[in-house]
Amino acid sequence: PELVIKESNLPEVTLKAVLLGFVLAMVLCASNTYVALKVGRTISGSIPAAVLSILFLSFWKKTSILEHNIVQTTHPRVKLSVPASHLLFLHLS
Repeated sequence: PELVIKESNLPEVTLKAVLLGFVLAMVLCASNTYVALKVGRTISGSIPAAVLSILFLSFWKKTSILEHNIVQTTHPRVKLSVPASHLLFLHLS
């Protein structure tokens, strides 16, 4: 990843970063639920999301550390909003 310089115009919120955050949230949420049911403990998903974002975004030549930050920030937000929207839908119906 490129270093962030104050005068640079690096893209921060890109489609690939947001989509990768959504996909990682779904996969890590399912695996976290499985581990919680089997072992009785949960793990934080932010660190695996950060490591996997570095892995997957390295396939593109032009990525910045800001995109990795967006993936790591998107992951917990999606992980919390999907069950909340499901519970809201159940409550309304």
